[in-house]
Parts: sequence; C-alpha cells; structure tokens
Amino acid sequence: FSPSGDTLWLRLSPEDEEAYLARVEWDRDGTLLVQVQSRDQGTLRLLRFNPEAGTSATLFEDRPGAWINLHQDLRPLQDGRFLWSGEASGFRHLELRASDGSLIRRLTSGDWPVDRLEGVDEAGRFAYFTAAKDGPLQRQLYRVRLEGGAVEKITSEVGWHDTTFSGDGRWFVDIQQSAGTPPRASLRERS
Repeated sequence: FSPSGDTLWLRLSPEDEEAYLARVEWDRDGTLLVQVQSRDQGTLRLLRFNPEAGTSATLFEDRPGAWINLHQDLRPLQDGRFLWSGEASGFRHLELRASDGSLIRRLTSGDWPVDRLEGVDEAGRFAYFTAAKDGPLQRQLYRVRLEGGAVEKITSEVGWHDTTFSGDGRWFVDIQQSAGTPPRASLRERS
C-alpha cells in the first residue's frame, strides 16, 4: 500500500520473478526488506523496497555454497544498520551490516554455527543468540557486542535453552531442559 492508501505493486526484477519470496520485513524507516531465494535455493538476495517511490535496490546477494539455509535473523536497528546471519565461512555467523547492505563486521566466528538471533539490546549494544558452541548436545545463550569482541556465555545450566526476548532486549524467558531434567521456564533480566 502507499501513504495515500492506494495499492502499490512492488515490482521484482526479471531474475527474481521465478524466485521464491522468502521473507518480508518492515525496516524502521518505512521501507520493506525483502529476501528472495532462487529456485535452485543457491542464492538469496536482500532487496530494499521504498513503497512511497515504488523503487527497489539490491542490498546484497548471498551464495554460501550448495544451498541457502533460510533464517529469521534479519533485525533492523534504530540507526539504520541491521543484523544478519551468513554462512560465508561454512558456519552460520552473525554480521552487522550498513543500511546499504555492506558488511561492517562479522560479530561471531569459529567452527560452530549460530542457531538463531534471539534478541537485541540496542541501549546496551549487545546481540543475543543461541548456539551449540560447547558441543552438539547443548544449546546455550550467548551475547556479543555490536562493536565486536569476545562472545560471552549467558546461560550455564547443561542442556538445551530456548529463549524469547522482550522488544527492548531487557528481559527474556529461558526454557531449559536436558536428558535428566524436564523443561523449566524462568524469567530473567539480561546481564
């Protein structure tokens, strides 16, 4: 839709017309961030659509290898930058990108994949994520500064952690379970 309330069709390029529309999310500036995956699932393009002007621009194209693993790790930030996860190293890791899609820095690295971007504390300048960094039988919650730096482990209980963060990143619900303990939910304040 347009600001006038009229329907506005956002046109895909000819190369994207045969692709899958994988994800769509509003950015904080009122533009749409659109993920388009190729039919062979080997390429993912991130596009920015301006609904007021009816224009689009390709921010970047991701071709990690054999295929793209879709994710929900696109997170627009107040200053126009955004968080993303990519697999350029062979493992999925968090990246900080400029509003034009250019890579500012990789936030995580190593021989382990990020499972999911869980939350962002923009005031404290942290990204929170779950990963099997300590081995495939554990999924713990970690954080890393948006400016980069060491990854810090937040949860310590053995097992699997599923978390849900509040919008401001201040609070999260942690559901922890292991082979020896049933699921246990706790409300925690970020550290």
